[in-house]
Amino acid sequence: MRMTQKLAVIYHVTGCLKCRITARILMNCGVQVEKVNIENHPETLQKLKQMGYRSFPVIKMNDGTIWHGLSLKHLLTFFTDRYQTNKSKEK
Repeated sequence: MRMTQKLAVIYHVTGCLKCRITARILMNCGVQVEKVNIENHPETLQKLKQMGYRSFPVIKMNDGTIWHGLSLKHLLTFFTDRYQTNKSKEK
């Protein structure tokens, strides 16, 4: 069975520690990350505000899942997936 590559777009602002930590965790879990600095994309900032997002990072996964902030609830799913994948390879 072929696994689909997980992709994430992280909308961030310059100097955002939560943004850097979120990106690092996702990359360490095997997620391909595209970073978009919204300071260089005012139209994207407006769209995110219209969607109700006021803090960063905002993360959009290729499966349609969107969340904001340093969400341990969401990030834990990637750790769990990574752990299960590694355990199945050991068998």
